[in-house]
Amino acid sequence: MANASAPNFFDRPLPIFGTAYPLKQSVLVVKGSSVTIDTAANDGGGTLTWGPSSSWFQLRVPGAGIDKAAAQAGVMGENPTDLGAAVWEFLLAGFWFDNPTNRVAAFIAGYQTPANAMPKTGSATYGGVANVQGLVFTSSGKAVVLGNANLTANFSSGSIDGRLTNMAAIDANGSATPWNDISAKATLDAGASSFSGTTSSSSAPSTAFALKSNATGTISGGFYGPHAEDVGAVWTLGDGSVSAFGTFGGRQTPFAVGSPAAPSVGTSAAAFQVATAGGPTFDKSSGTYAIGAFPLTQTTLVFSSSGFLAAPTSTSASATMTVIGSTTCGAGCQYITQYNLAVPSANIDTTRTIPGDLANSSTSDVTTFNGPVQNTYDILHIQTYGLSYTAFGQWASTKGALLVPDTVGAFAYGYQTPVTAMPTIGTATYSNTGGVVGGVFIPLGGGISGTDVSGDVSLTANFATGSVNGAFTNMKVDSGAQTAAWNNVSVAANIASGTSTFSGATAATSAPANNAYALKASATGAINGGFYGPNAEELGAVWTLSNNDGTGSAIGTVGARK
Repeated sequence: MANASAPNFFDRPLPIFGTAYPLKQSVLVVKGSSVTIDTAANDGGGTLTWGPSSSWFQLRVPGAGIDKAAAQAGVMGENPTDLGAAVWEFLLAGFWFDNPTNRVAAFIAGYQTPANAMPKTGSATYGGVANVQGLVFTSSGKAVVLGNANLTANFSSGSIDGRLTNMAAIDANGSATPWNDISAKATLDAGASSFSGTTSSSSAPSTAFALKSNATGTISGGFYGPHAEDVGAVWTLGDGSVSAFGTFGGRQTPFAVGSPAAPSVGTSAAAFQVATAGGPTFDKSSGTYAIGAFPLTQTTLVFSSSGFLAAPTSTSASATMTVIGSTTCGAGCQYITQYNLAVPSANIDTTRTIPGDLANSSTSDVTTFNGPVQNTYDILHIQTYGLSYTAFGQWASTKGALLVPDTVGAFAYGYQTPVTAMPTIGTATYSNTGGVVGGVFIPLGGGISGTDVSGDVSLTANFATGSVNGAFTNMKVDSGAQTAAWNNVSVAANIASGTSTFSGATAATSAPANNAYALKASATGAINGGFYGPNAEELGAVWTLSNNDGTGSAIGTVGARK
């Protein structure tokens, strides 16, 4: 049961190994085109126990004779027993598959609201985007079902009304077709935080996996969290020849992605490193490799129970990257470099050794397992985009039973141009193919979904007027499953008088359709950066772009050479 001090799946204290979660589930046996309800498994119940390691749950379904470790993520069906779930703060909603016994189940589990903590008056609406997941079985095959769910609970009368809309069936080839919308009617169980009722088809498109208009089924669910913050349910639908089942979850306050704070350096113990002719570089082009502490120009997003929000100034500032040293360990041994990332307010202080240096736009991923808090993982990515005096990176801290993002950051650092060497007349254009990278985040399902974004840059500095203008073009997202066009972005900034730094604004100049990660045409943001190298040979910056209404934001870096 949930209470104000109990663990949850997002915030500390985290679930401890050995915590068991009772399953509310629907179990089917699937053999070829034959689909039958596993009554014994359903009647016997089941549990998920967190552990025996940070990558597994122990799945126990006595009525099906299942008691084994189940992979908590990955490709369903890849292992003998797999588990996949969307994650809310107090709720897991998903599927488990047991290949040896031909069983598949939809389930919900988590920290259920105590009966005496359930609201007795008023009503609440729960919702989300892409928070419905299911499977549909026909005589010719099966498909995944996805959509949006909204549910209204009237706590005074005990009635519950739900709508599953924008439903689509996705076949084995990845093709999506419209699928049945579903209406749900249920009643709160007396003296409990659970409910049950019926479902019916509210639309019947003429597509391969759709059910008939007279399709009906059941719904069984509950409220989760100390004060019924989350709701989840298992649903079924059938028309006598085609069957479907699945889950959904929702929150009273849907997750949002706030607008990131403008990038800044903030207060830092490290002084700026100034570029000198023949001095150190990140690609060893000068013969001397970089070493020492660099303050970071940075922006961060922090996860909370309501979504990704702009980090407090203290989290975005006071961050440093220290190049500790580099060695060559003899013939046949790789050149190695040590980096230390310190973000005190985010509880990150990690040192890792990477192979090689940052020459020739090489990249390095450094992953810290078993961080200072149980079940935390820090990820550090560093690169130079092929530049000599400027380096960039992204970092992320994840936590929880299913590694929910905790804090993410994008940063730039390097050997800045001395103020006395900054040009005062003329113009220079800085460009780089692939010189823009970052991440975009949107509310999706039970939380936040993110993917990589990248593109090209061309910025022109007018040193007489102090303006820096240009654009990010050929922008795209790469989710691993697909590459799609993303927003192109304009940049309008100004060089601060008497410095080698600049700041300004970004704005979307395009809004591609059919891309869930694309931001709106009205998206705006900020950019903060500087000139690097003895004579302003390079430019580096951190940028943001946001819908400003909680529906999506991006943070990233940009680097280019004159």
